[in-house]
Amino acid sequence: MPDHPTPSGSLRQTSENLVFKFWHLSPMKRFNILSSLDLVSDKTRKLPETQMVMAAFQKAKELGCIDELKAKIREAVNEND
Repeated sequence: MPDHPTPSGSLRQTSENLVFKFWHLSPMKRFNILSSLDLVSDKTRKLPETQMVMAAFQKAKELGCIDELKAKIREAVNEND
């Protein structure tokens, strides 16, 4: 095993870091990000927030818009800095 992060390991760490930062945004910003990408349905909107977010991230993965989601999270985090 290499002692340094591999590209896939770095990518995973970056994704985990973005998820962590996502949860530090206000609830309204989190919802707005997910809604802007049509990742929240009427059905998932009724779930507890954690489940709604998990469903939205899964939908983003299925729709192939994870990069767009990451970009919106980065943008919102930068607005908070």
